[in-house]
Order: sequence, then structure tokens, then C-alpha cells
Amino acid sequence: MSMRWLAVWTAGWMVLAGCSGSSDRSPADGGDTQYTIAVIPKGLGHQFWLTVKAGAEAAGRDLGARIIWNGPAKETQIAKQINIVQDMVTRNVDAIVLAACDENALIGPIRDAMDAGVPVITIDSGVKSDLPVTFIATDNIK
Repeated sequence: MSMRWLAVWTAGWMVLAGCSGSSDRSPADGGDTQYTIAVIPKGLGHQFWLTVKAGAEAAGRDLGARIIWNGPAKETQIAKQINIVQDMVTRNVDAIVLAACDENALIGPIRDAMDAGVPVITIDSGVKSDLPVTFIATDNIK
């Protein structure tokens, strides 16, 4: 299992475990609640993010969650990523898994999500805040 897939799967599992809902069980457990998790990468085209997408979709299938994959076309489109996060909060997703394009600019949208009861997990690229539920990334030094 690749570290990328493991990171996204772990994030999905942790989000599902912490989501509120009408049931404590997901469809994978035989329950009737299907959680919706938004996965928002830094960009859509790079092979790394396509691998993350595959991992998120596999985790969604394994856990009975609906995965919404949406992100900016390029990693430099910070305003676009902010708008996507805000849209997912408005859509009342159960959780957001986010690779932040900018470690400062995404703090406000993450705060808004958390205030709305939408837990946020950051992956790969975090933010300068302790707001996210957790941060998952590979160790680039090792």
C-alpha cells in the first residue's frame, strides 16, 4: 500500500469516525447513513493528486462514503480553492480533506468550516493553525 493511499484512507476513516449524523454506522457497517466527504487537492492535473484521488475513491468505496473530488486546476489558484472550500461548507458536507494551496489564506475558510460543524483534515500541505482535526503527510526527509 502506498503512503499516499494510506494517508487518504486514514484521513477518510478518521473523518468518518468523527462525523456527526443520524447513525453511528456507515453503509459499509450495515448502517443507513452515507457520509459525504469533500476531498480538495491543491491541483487537479499533477500525477500525485490523481493518485490521491484514486486513494480517496477507494477509501470511499471501502467505507461506504460519497467522495466529492474538486480542486483548482493549478496549485497557484488560491482564491479558487477558497471558493471550493466555502461551497463545500454551504453544501453541508460531513467533512473536508484538504491540501491547502496556501498555509495562511486557507485558515479563515477552515475556521468557517469548523464553526459550521464540518471537520477539516489537512493532508500533504497544512496550514499555520491548529484548527484542522489533524494533519497527515509523508515524511519528505526520510
